[in-house]
Amino acid sequence: GPSASPDAQAALGVASEVRECAFGEAQSSAIVLNGAVDVSIADNAFHDTYRSALWVAERTSHGTVSVVGNAALGTRRHPSEDNSWVRQYGAFFLEKRLAALWGNVAA
Repeated sequence: GPSASPDAQAALGVASEVRECAFGEAQSSAIVLNGAVDVSIADNAFHDTYRSALWVAERTSHGTVSVVGNAALGTRRHPSEDNSWVRQYGAFFLEKRLAALWGNVAA
């Protein structure tokens, strides 16, 4: 979970960012935001990730996350995933409305 409530994070007035990083062969989602406020995910490369390259989960505040100029290549279902039901996944798994979403590639 988050280290502080969304209200407490916003009160700090400090934005967080993940910029120009490379994530490869992740056994789970490379980045998970769950309860985040004012985050920029920009110009990153995700390669061969299982489940999701980026997951913006339900506790994240609407309209506070920007996802710009990222490339997610080779996102796929984890081989040990249970087959009794289908778990949703995608290169960019977005449960909340973003502040910005443009210039990304998912293949």
